[in-house]
Amino acid sequence: VNLTKEMKKSTSEVSDLASDRSWWHLASPAPSGAKDVTEFTTGKHNIRCKFGQDRVACSIYAYDYPSPQGCEGKTATYTLGLSGDITADCNSSYNSSVTANYGTTVSHNGVWCSIEQTEGVTCTSELTGKGFQIKRAAERRF
Repeated sequence: VNLTKEMKKSTSEVSDLASDRSWWHLASPAPSGAKDVTEFTTGKHNIRCKFGQDRVACSIYAYDYPSPQGCEGKTATYTLGLSGDITADCNSSYNSSVTANYGTTVSHNGVWCSIEQTEGVTCTSELTGKGFQIKRAAERRF
């Protein structure tokens, strides 16, 4: 009985430590003044993003560069995880009615995005500094 109780306590402590982000070293913290949001769309509604527990996913509806594999002519969705992993596919698309003004920065749960009229949307993991940039003319992963 005591062993089971100790295991539950240990599991709870590990869970608490994992959810407490104060001990993390941030490679790329969100700029001060970043607005905490859970979703947004650009002014022209071409890029629409939703934040999850440990990721952000952004759909781009019109773009002039080669599609992710198998997505020719379809909406492409880029997903950035907190660990810096990036995927791009056309299996889902996101929508939002919350417009983020150009020139603003938003963040949620360890991921932040800047929204610029000429540079599109650039999203970065605070933990790893890795991310992606998508705009009508190009995509970039870093």
